Amino acid sequence: MTINVALNAYAYPFEYNSELPDEIIHNLVPAVERFFGKSTNGYVLHQCIEETSDYSVWYNEWQIETADQIKVASRDGMIVLHFQLRNRLCIDIPGARSYDILQEQICLLFQPVLNQVFTIRPHEKYVFLDIVMSQKFIQLFCPYFNVIDRFVSGITAESSSIVQNATKTNSQIKYMLDRIFNCSYTGDLRTHYINARLFDLVIAVFEATPGVSLPQKEFRISRAEKERIHEVQQLLLKNPGKIFSIAELSRWAYMNQFKLRKGFQQEVGMSIFDFQQQLRMNTAKESITSGNGSLDDIATNSGYQHVSSFLKAFKGYFGVTPRNLRRR
Repeated sequence: MTINVALNAYAYPFEYNSELPDEIIHNLVPAVERFFGKSTNGYVLHQCIEETSDYSVWYNEWQIETADQIKVASRDGMIVLHFQLRNRLCIDIPGARSYDILQEQICLLFQPVLNQVFTIRPHEKYVFLDIVMSQKFIQLFCPYFNVIDRFVSGITAESSSIVQNATKTNSQIKYMLDRIFNCSYTGDLRTHYINARLFDLVIAVFEATPGVSLPQKEFRISRAEKERIHEVQQLLLKNPGKIFSIAELSRWAYMNQFKLRKGFQQEVGMSIFDFQQQLRMNTAKESITSGNGSLDDIATNSGYQHVSSFLKAFKGYFGVTPRNLRRR
């Protein structure tokens, strides 16, 4: 989803540039879009890891030398799942209250009209991830998590709300974040990968929220739903080279995305993306060992736009390059 946000500092306004300076190149993550703002007091770097109609994922880094305040504003309402990766950040929401978000803490917040002020301490670097979500996306989780059900009620009433509850980035969440930050896929495969990992990440966060995020009811799937899940599995088996989105499969199976994802994991033992990836890699391996087709063709049939991306993924999956595999 596209977001329109104005961000600037009170004392030292930023000047935004299209070119990135050499000194921050080492701070980059794979991104579809970047914004860099510099002032005499420091810089801000915003990197959009992925953007769809349902969400956008932003990796943010602020380096400020003198104490200041940064205002973030938008005419639009915004639902944000915020991960504080480095340093403590103080957020003041006018008309509401101030919040201290500690390092490795996670919070979920909504404002009908975005208006936030961040208090910045001198000589500090702040790193955080923001997942900006549509109401449609977050409502996928409502039937299964009490905290989301209550939170969405605040969105419907257009009242500012925040879920803090001392949620911490545990080892599982850190692992999922690392997989998103280091995604090497390109094109449609990258979008589907980020989508799969992001969905798992959001579930892990809600499950880790103490006290309030326990499922409303035990997750169960009916016999008919199990049959549809196995029909999805057969569809994937018959089309190993095609990249199906969760939305496509959800419509095909007449199941909501949450239930399809969780049910597939429960029935098959792996996520839909990982199952598709396993099929693609095994099919590619068979083609390589049998000598059928060039690497360009095999990469394309596996859903990769670039041979280099395929070679990297293949070696990461099997621990051997296609060339060395053919020599065996």
